[in-house]
Amino acid sequence: MIIKELFDLFLNFIRSRVFILAVVCSVLFGVIVVRLFDLQIVNSDSFASEYNQMTERIRTYNGVRGNIYDRDGNLLAYNVPTYSVVMEDAVESSENRSQELNKIIYDTVCIIEKYGDKVIDDFALKIASDGTIVFSDDLSESAKTRFLKDAYGVDNLDTEDKKLSESSAKEVFEFLQNERYLVDEEYSDYHAMKICMIRYNLSLNAYQKYLTITLAKNVSENTVAAIYEGERELKGVSIAEDTNRVYTYGKYYSHILGYTGKISENQMNEWNQLIEDEYNQYTLSDMVGKSGIEYSMEMTLRGDKGYEDVLVDNMGMVISVEEAISSTSGNDVYLTIDTDLQMGVYHLIEQNIASLLLEKIVDRHLTAKDQEEWLIPIWKVYFQMINNNVVDLEKFDDANATENEKYIHEIMIERKQDIIEEIKSELYNANAPAINKVGDQYNEIYYYIYTTLLNNNIIKRASIDTNNEVYIEWMKDKTSLRTILYEAIKQNWVDISRINLEDNYSSTDEIYDALFEYINEILVKDKGFTKIVYKYLIYNGKISGGRICRLLYDQGVLEYDADMYNKLTRGSVSGYRFMCDNIRSLNITPAMIALDTCSAQVTVVDTNSGDVLCVVSYPSYDNNLFSGYIDSETWDTLNNDLSTPLLNRATMTRTAPGSTFKPISAVTGMEENVITPYTTIATTGIFEKVTPSPKCWIYPGRHGNINVVQALKVSCNHFFYDIGYTLACRDTGDFDSNASLSYLRKYGEMFGLTEKSGVEIEEYSPIFSNENAIASYIGQGTHNFTSTQLARYVNTIASDGVNYELTLIGKILDYNGETLPLPEKSVEKIDISETSLATIKKGMIAAAEGYGVKKKSGHEAAVKTGTAQENPNLPDHAVYIAYTPIENPEISINTVFQHGYKSNYAAEITYDVMKFYYGDYTLEQIINGNADGPLVPKIEE
Repeated sequence: MIIKELFDLFLNFIRSRVFILAVVCSVLFGVIVVRLFDLQIVNSDSFASEYNQMTERIRTYNGVRGNIYDRDGNLLAYNVPTYSVVMEDAVESSENRSQELNKIIYDTVCIIEKYGDKVIDDFALKIASDGTIVFSDDLSESAKTRFLKDAYGVDNLDTEDKKLSESSAKEVFEFLQNERYLVDEEYSDYHAMKICMIRYNLSLNAYQKYLTITLAKNVSENTVAAIYEGERELKGVSIAEDTNRVYTYGKYYSHILGYTGKISENQMNEWNQLIEDEYNQYTLSDMVGKSGIEYSMEMTLRGDKGYEDVLVDNMGMVISVEEAISSTSGNDVYLTIDTDLQMGVYHLIEQNIASLLLEKIVDRHLTAKDQEEWLIPIWKVYFQMINNNVVDLEKFDDANATENEKYIHEIMIERKQDIIEEIKSELYNANAPAINKVGDQYNEIYYYIYTTLLNNNIIKRASIDTNNEVYIEWMKDKTSLRTILYEAIKQNWVDISRINLEDNYSSTDEIYDALFEYINEILVKDKGFTKIVYKYLIYNGKISGGRICRLLYDQGVLEYDADMYNKLTRGSVSGYRFMCDNIRSLNITPAMIALDTCSAQVTVVDTNSGDVLCVVSYPSYDNNLFSGYIDSETWDTLNNDLSTPLLNRATMTRTAPGSTFKPISAVTGMEENVITPYTTIATTGIFEKVTPSPKCWIYPGRHGNINVVQALKVSCNHFFYDIGYTLACRDTGDFDSNASLSYLRKYGEMFGLTEKSGVEIEEYSPIFSNENAIASYIGQGTHNFTSTQLARYVNTIASDGVNYELTLIGKILDYNGETLPLPEKSVEKIDISETSLATIKKGMIAAAEGYGVKKKSGHEAAVKTGTAQENPNLPDHAVYIAYTPIENPEISINTVFQHGYKSNYAAEITYDVMKFYYGDYTLEQIINGNADGPLVPKIEE
């Protein structure tokens, strides 16, 4: 019975739902156990590997960039921690992927700009001030080709069907906007351009989507907070810790230090070839040196990158760190530059240029005699306040504009309308006169219109037949603008696709009408044309100098002075006096005036080492503006500054050395036994052994019978013409200019004038003359050298013939403070006799005595002056070389004063440099100085 009952219970149990559920659960549990066994025991390695491959990422961290110091350990360039907005392409593929990604970019840009920060704009396409789409000004042809290939996603731009290489900026933009990135029409052109730019930059990481690009650097705390708050919606956008490069002395060191910026694709490809470790290579988001020491010492200053090999889940969250290597700091670079000297010389140059300007500016229109003396009419100074954008034309018609600004603007608008009507009348006048018959104003306007058509590619330069008779007449100012435009149309020089033509098969007159409409639109809004209108309004006195001076107060260029403003309004203080007073006080600097005479450079070298103690190019700029990223507005301001502050004239401007070259000519003559130190040559003021016969500067006077020391003292051209002529005839008896030049080059090479100086920043190669031996022996011909190259040359004389390759690098320390070896620099004793070297030094000492150098500077020196004509329509360049003291020289100096009239003006700068070097001025006195020089307290009797 019991067994039967138990059996019945068992049957009931297995027939119940509970039993079925228990069986199912047991089977499922068994499957789980088996699967876990397979995952963790049998195939654990295989599954772990597969899992890691799918979720493994490498995160890199930049090393800290090394600091830069001066010779005394003063900090010049360093890093401060900041935050950047970065983005990766984290939007998954879907039907609406483009729209989603575009919205994320738009929202991010709005957040960044809402709080006053700026999106990095490094795109090849720009929106011009008139709203047109253009290519970036600094886009090279090779970079443009590469951009077009990436933009269109093709390897070959040109096929039988399409010529994509000829695409206009607008066409590329429309392709990116409408076809590639599907940017909705609801976005403005401004935001559409930003979306296309960021999408394009993201596309460059197409095969490494986890790599980020930087959207904005050094952003505010408000931007950081807003990005964090919107993190869920802003997929792929995040905040990254970053550093910003800071330059302690701004404008004084900008040309030496340069600046950092986003790496270019060319830089990345070039430098990555030098780096074996793939994790340490550059990416397109890296900040690198772009110019100066920052660029040339990039591999020294950059720190090694660190990286983490991490596992992340499908949400991108880090699960574990598999491997990590820490980043390292870059090496510290110490320069040879003396900061006090660098700063002091900069101000001394500015003061001396201002002094010369005050000497040359006159309150009248120029007479023929004034023009011969290169005097400067005051109206040009007034106009430069507008022409060099010292005052902002766009503020003239603002709601908050002053009465003075409104008046000037109304005068200009009225005159512009009259001029445009006159232009229309002339362009539709079949008998329009040649532009040399229309007066200076319209001559300038018509040529400006033609040049604008060229620059805008309306007239295709490559298509112009320079042998065309009409074109030749145009270039001689002997025909009208109307005539050359009609000829351009007839000869198919005009790109009709760029003007508003409905029919590509239009007649010549229809094309001309469309071209005129284009010109008319340009003139209405073109800033350059507006400036021409202002120029002649000021020249003709329709806008007074007093009103221009008041503009400086209206726009905050000068600190407002109600009393002076009223005096200018009443006319009790003239514009001429006001300008001169402010130039003297340096409230208005030569760089602001930006006339031809506004720049100079000085290089000072340690005679016993070749260390560069200062290398100053005036005017300069604040390289902090470029740190990491410079916005387009600031870039345009600097790039359009007529004083060209971005140009390092000391290494990137070549000048004929003029008479400062004569010591090498003297050495050539003595070493080739044409002359001895005692040889006299009868100089007559005109060298008649060749035709045409070159003259000495003293002509119709003469220097008479002189030897080489005397010739160097008085800088006699005739004496050195004779050396060049004798060497030209020595080998064959016939005059052979090339033979003479080969002798000259032999000794020029010894003094370092056939190669770069050695400074570790961008420098033009020298040009040693290869024509006209006679002129070449007095420093003309085709000789052209930078200030640093001339400094190396005079330093070789000062150091008794030891030719030091110049250097800016004093030492390099690694992050542990250990000294690293410096790149080798050449040091060579030149192969000339001690007699020849001693003789030219005597000549330079005699020159210093003749010029009264000790009396003027208070110190002994050996010197040589030089003037060099580059353009007969501008004042000559002034050049000066010197070393001091005479016995056991300490420093050598080269000064080049662009369009500085005469060498004595370069000499004045050099004397001030010597005084400062010897402690006659303090830095404070120089900085507080004016056009009269450093402010030296009077000694009370």
